[in-house]
Amino acid sequence: MTTDFERVHIERNSAAPIDQVWAIWTDPSLFRNWYGPMGCSEPVAEMDVTVGVTRKICMAMVTSERTMTYWLIGTKKVSAPDHLVTRRACVKRTAR
Repeated sequence: MTTDFERVHIERNSAAPIDQVWAIWTDPSLFRNWYGPMGCSEPVAEMDVTVGVTRKICMAMVTSERTMTYWLIGTKKVSAPDHLVTRRACVKRTAR
């Protein structure tokens, strides 16, 4: 069995101070208030950004047709406060 993964590179520019942006990406309480589109929740936000430590984020959306969860797992590269690479992401859709 072979598995091909598509890679996605997301880069954002913001007028906010870099320390504030870093805090939003690394502090669970700030992250939950900011991340994801309206209607989503973040039931899991474990934000240790040490390389090799498992960083887990789950964004969930429940609709009348299904529940969707999107996971970001792991920290691959960190250079605070300007570089944070997450290793793996997956999407799971569950029909209702």
